[in-house]
Amino acid sequence: MARARIGTVIGWGAGPGEGLSRFGFALGTFHASVLVAVGVMLAYRQGGLSNLEDLSTMVGLGLFALLWWASVYGTRWALSGVHGHSMEVALRRGILGGIRAGLAVVALALGVFALSLPFVMAAGGVLEVLTAGLFIVGFYGVAASLGAVIVGGGLGFLFGLLDWVILALAGIGNGFDPQEESRHGSPGRGQPGA
Repeated sequence: MARARIGTVIGWGAGPGEGLSRFGFALGTFHASVLVAVGVMLAYRQGGLSNLEDLSTMVGLGLFALLWWASVYGTRWALSGVHGHSMEVALRRGILGGIRAGLAVVALALGVFALSLPFVMAAGGVLEVLTAGLFIVGFYGVAASLGAVIVGGGLGFLFGLLDWVILALAGIGNGFDPQEESRHGSPGRGQPGA
């Protein structure tokens, strides 16, 4: 029970969309890869790649891992609620999944910032650092949350539409019916050979 609950919180757990977990994983990974590829191409065209020379490999991998996790988390959540529904429901879930993933990234970034405050306070004046920290969390938290809602919702709409088309073309059926795969001979969870 605790394992399923922890897994659900981080986006890996059992639930209504368990049959789609591999699709959520694959499509979320695809989303993250597309976002990185488009970002790099746009930065290259603008001459912005030279600004990344101070970025270490570990920071780059960490940022990609965060983007990947958020993409898989939002995609799996979006796919979990569209069984047997129309494209309208799939798009609505895609938008909400994108917003949810964007807000999860903002919450994680603010959490990392909040955890670093004691170390910064040890190096400087407590009152000044605390005041600046509260301003940063308040101002940037609200601004980043609004940005996450707008950008996450827009990307969720685009990727939700793309996912709906991909899964429909793959024969998963209207509304991502996870039982469709089992009816066509592929073993599902709990069946021999799964």
